[in-house]
Amino acid sequence: MSSIWKRPSLSQPVTLAACLAAEEPEEKTSQARCSECRALLGATLEADLLAAARRRAAAIEQEAQRRVEAMLAAAQKAVEEKKAAAAAAGREEGYRAGYAAGKAAAEELIQAAEDLKAQAEKERAELVAALEPQAVELAFALARHILRREVRTAPEDVKELLAAAAAKLPAGEKVTLEVAPGEVPAWTAARNVVQQALGDRSYTVVESANVAPGEFLLATALGTVDARLENQLRACREHLRGVPGHAAE
Repeated sequence: MSSIWKRPSLSQPVTLAACLAAEEPEEKTSQARCSECRALLGATLEADLLAAARRRAAAIEQEAQRRVEAMLAAAQKAVEEKKAAAAAAGREEGYRAGYAAGKAAAEELIQAAEDLKAQAEKERAELVAALEPQAVELAFALARHILRREVRTAPEDVKELLAAAAAKLPAGEKVTLEVAPGEVPAWTAARNVVQQALGDRSYTVVESANVAPGEFLLATALGTVDARLENQLRACREHLRGVPGHAAE
């Protein structure tokens, strides 16, 4: 059985030592060879250890740098988040402050508008109270003027007024229609209208100095109906005096 001898692999220091040992002159002593071998081995080991230490130091330095960069990035992110949160809080606070200020300003404007409205209503009421008597008198004067003109120019336009006055008289009684001086022809020309208003009553048209132009008065043996405008307007005034909101003269 044959055996094959395999040369064992030697590390660099051992190989170097073996070579040196093979080349050693035989005159050197065993002690000298051992000293040199130890020196070479120590130098090689020292170089290996230094290289390994440098590699380890570089790895540690790289890891430390990575961790430092990660910590700095995390710190920067935290700072940015805090800044963003502070800005958002500031915006929210600003919005709340602006909303409160705007609401207060709007409430002031509303109150000012209400005060102005109340003042305007007060002034309007005072103005109406001051002008109402004048307006009433103006209305009465205008009505007086219109009615008198209509009666003078067209007595038929006061048919309803005649009928209302005649309704207060006894049926079948003869009526005397008193009119202003100079207006008998106009009333006579409107005899049909007058007769329709008086119904079955006979009547006579006479002039009276007590009747103003454009007015009339109905008289019978049993009584008189005063349809003169002044009396009618006076009655209206008295009525308005008793109505709330109307000022007395």
